Amino acid sequence: MRSTPGAAQAWLYPLLTGTKTEAGIPAGVASRSTVVHKTGTLDQVDNDAALVVKGPNGAYALTVMTDGLGGAEGWQLISAISSAVWSFEAARAK
Repeated sequence: MRSTPGAAQAWLYPLLTGTKTEAGIPAGVASRSTVVHKTGTLDQVDNDAALVVKGPNGAYALTVMTDGLGGAEGWQLISAISSAVWSFEAARAK
């Protein structure tokens, strides 16, 4: 049986939203937005790849990768970059 994109999205999105690691990209966007994301952490490396479903001008993808920070410092940097991208998207003309 073949699954449809809608069925795959319905299965996957709940697994990638409201995760235990929301300190990265989701922390940098407005609270009303849905962020579907996958994080990765190893030693002093923190990464976050996301689809911001409800951005100021529609959906956008953002990936932030760090190296040499780790922990709270890495997640704060990811959040700050996410916030800057959100602000950029909000300032763009529709």
